[in-house]
Amino acid sequence: MADRVLVTGANGHVGFNLVQCLLQKGYSVTATVRDLTDPVRVGHLQALGVTLAEVNIMNDVSVRAVMEGIDGVFQVAAAFKLVGAAKANEVMDPSVVGGMNVVKAAHRAGVKKVVFTSSVVAVGKAGRDEPARTEADWNDQVIEPYSHAKTVAERNVWQFAEESGLNLVTINPSAVIGPGFYRHTPSTRMIATVMAGNMPVALPISIAAVDARDVAAAHILAYENDQAQGRYIVNAYTRSLLALCADVNNVDPTIKVPGREIPESFYWLLPMVDQLQHLIKGTPRSLTKELLNSMKGRRYAYSTEKAERELGWRPAISLEDCLRDCIDWIRQHEIADA
Repeated sequence: MADRVLVTGANGHVGFNLVQCLLQKGYSVTATVRDLTDPVRVGHLQALGVTLAEVNIMNDVSVRAVMEGIDGVFQVAAAFKLVGAAKANEVMDPSVVGGMNVVKAAHRAGVKKVVFTSSVVAVGKAGRDEPARTEADWNDQVIEPYSHAKTVAERNVWQFAEESGLNLVTINPSAVIGPGFYRHTPSTRMIATVMAGNMPVALPISIAAVDARDVAAAHILAYENDQAQGRYIVNAYTRSLLALCADVNNVDPTIKVPGREIPESFYWLLPMVDQLQHLIKGTPRSLTKELLNSMKGRRYAYSTEKAERELGWRPAISLEDCLRDCIDWIRQHEIADA
């Protein structure tokens, strides 16, 4: 008989793809969302025929109530927003407090394994002349709220697991793109911005990304492997932003993409331009001062050797297919902003 598993944040990009994969493999899945009355949050999950539960991970009573009879937990729920420090609690609390509520409730209920979704931002970026980062690395240069939240949340759950004996594994994906989302994240919004022709020049930065379906596969491999332990980086595509834009154009030549990078000397202007667009057009903030400062002199470079060796994980989706499916998904669906 297939395990009964719980997926928090099931309406998100990783969560939805994970639920789909688990159902295809015959698991009995309970998918949690914050509001069962919100059609944007539940419509696509209802279409899968999955068991839904309304859970606020910030409320430990709410979390404990849904753990009965559950064999495994995938703690995916988090807030993925690139915001200024004034709103840092909107990012910190779901990851740090909510994540710990889920992990503690799982332990209390006797769940046999928890797979916790972290991020490569908790691993940190490599210096320009440094080797690729591995699972042994931690982000010790946290500047912006999202990276801070993911780093603190993962450190906290590892401390709890070591003290309690909880069987915990964490998955650290790079920027998640590909299809299967109904609310934009900063990663998918970047693709939509390129598609709309609203990126006249590219930042001189590297991008590390992975398809959501490959991230889902990594979660399941980690859950099913009794020998899996520790952290697992999953990354598939490492490109400069300019090269990634060219890849988008190769998939669809009708999409106008930037042909050059903006000099780093003009970085200081970008937060002001971003703020102006936010005020005039209502677009979400994406280029804050904290984020840009975190990029200077750093690059996304990650080793996936541990995931490949211990889990047998390798990206199955090519960059071309990932981008094509992501572009088609955005065109075919009305995507809300998170």
